[in-house]
Amino acid sequence: MNRTVVIGDSHSQLFSNIESLGRGVWDDPCCDIFDVRWIGPVTYFRLCRDKNDFIDFNRDIIYNSANNSTVSTRIEKGGSILLSLGEIDIRCNIHKHGDYRVTIDKMSDEIDSYVNQYIDDFDLHLCSILPPINKNNCISENKEFPFIGTDEERRDSTIYFNEKLLGISKKYRIGYFDVYSLYKNEYNMLDIEKSDNIVHAKKTKELEKYIREYGK
Repeated sequence: MNRTVVIGDSHSQLFSNIESLGRGVWDDPCCDIFDVRWIGPVTYFRLCRDKNDFIDFNRDIIYNSANNSTVSTRIEKGGSILLSLGEIDIRCNIHKHGDYRVTIDKMSDEIDSYVNQYIDDFDLHLCSILPPINKNNCISENKEFPFIGTDEERRDSTIYFNEKLLGISKKYRIGYFDVYSLYKNEYNMLDIEKSDNIVHAKKTKELEKYIREYGK
């Protein structure tokens, strides 16, 4: 079976089947179809700046600063790729720069340009950005990646950024894997019952159902 390669930040580990990561394991073995290549606490901001000098699906390795290791980002032509980035941008970066819409508009133009390089050679999918956690619900804030902006500001910028990612996906007729809808609560924030009480999602029956039906 051809596996989908998931490349990105720690949120990519939701798709791993490794219990020690704290994201749960698959109840349904049919969902164990992912080859996860976590490349550290990386951002869309860096991808927008460096593009394929940062992540190149034709390149052998990339340095993972989180654990001083290297990770292969080379993928066979025609292979399926799910790109998982953006939560750190929302939490730490975007609200440093004034109007989040202006910043995200500029970033989405760069992401569009990046995606356009690869659509003919790979089965590319963009993963939506998870809903942000209410800061007061986070039990272990990372001082290197602090919360910037109010809960409401981070909520609104997540919704806006996901609209842009969905627009790119529709433009190029590539996949859009919508974890946002699976994990938001009634206030469009991260459902704490489906999280690790930090910023990450955990596996759920709803996620497994979504995977089984995705692309049908």
